[in-house]
Amino acid sequence: MSSTALVRLIKSKELVGIFSYPTKPILFDLIDQCTSPYDCEYIVLHCGGIYWPDRAGKIEKVDLSKDEEEPEGEVYDNAIVCDYADSSIDHAKRWERFNHKKMIDYFYKNSKEK
Repeated sequence: MSSTALVRLIKSKELVGIFSYPTKPILFDLIDQCTSPYDCEYIVLHCGGIYWPDRAGKIEKVDLSKDEEEPEGEVYDNAIVCDYADSSIDHAKRWERFNHKKMIDYFYKNSKEK
């Protein structure tokens, strides 16, 4: 079963993304594709979402097999968090961070099993 997390940068509180993941190590890997997971914190969204009351930027398909840069856009500008999700986000104690030692241990253990 998958969970969904809202991820933001720790210092600036800027939105990194919304990720669906089955395990925390996979969430770590997903975040690692765009920024350092250790610079981030996340909260599991049990209910709710994010929407744009005005026009949002485009979300375009990117062919990763080609050597192209990702399209630029302001997809997250002026985004609003729905009431249900907002009540979860307001509780700062629920924001989690990745524990460096636990992640290293996990990846080391799994690399030896292969």
